[in-house]
Amino acid sequence: MMGRSLYIYGGKSTAIEIAETARSFLHEEFANVFLVVPPDEQPDGIQRISIDKMPEHVPLHTPEHGKGHGKGTPPAVFILSMSNPKIRYKCLHAALQVGLSPANVIHPTASVSPSARLGNGIYLAAQCVVSFDVGIEDHVIINYQAVVGHETSVDQHTVLNPGAKIGGNCRMGRRVLVGANAFVLQGTTIGDDAQIDALTYVDRHLDSGYLMSSRNPQPVKRPFFRLGEFDADAG
Repeated sequence: MMGRSLYIYGGKSTAIEIAETARSFLHEEFANVFLVVPPDEQPDGIQRISIDKMPEHVPLHTPEHGKGHGKGTPPAVFILSMSNPKIRYKCLHAALQVGLSPANVIHPTASVSPSARLGNGIYLAAQCVVSFDVGIEDHVIINYQAVVGHETSVDQHTVLNPGAKIGGNCRMGRRVLVGANAFVLQGTTIGDDAQIDALTYVDRHLDSGYLMSSRNPQPVKRPFFRLGEFDADAG
């Protein structure tokens, strides 16, 4: 049975790292790996597919169509690579509209506890750690050498940048962005749409829509952000 076709939404940064993981280590699972990019980001129609061409491209890489794609071929799948929630939801809806299903991409050096519970559309990068009884919901990114401590829950569309450390028994809301090498103390709750700056130590609960930075003595409301603005997109 041939592997699935993987569509990675995004053409830079984390997208190319996901692509390298899939091509180098998961080629038995993913027979083809494509980057899905905006029309102005140099699509070539071969490995970089313009998002507006997806309705024509996907049918050629699903079981019913295309050379070598027989009855036993799994359906085409997708994963999101960007951190911006507005762009994430736009790409999510576009992927579902063309019949793609979310898939996990897990680097072979990622350490994942057997007791961890993983949703769909998750990227676990090289040398990250997902500890005992952790729950990770759909479309989460755990980047290089990031750590999620025991019995922590991570809600949908949250992104942990490289080296971020989340202590045990934490609660991470939806669409949280944790900067590189930030640290969240054990037992802390981080609300929906909160952001934590790089190199920041968080030792208190952070309300939804707030920003915590080592440059500020107290959390501040995120500028130009309206709490609940993504609720309709989240469905």
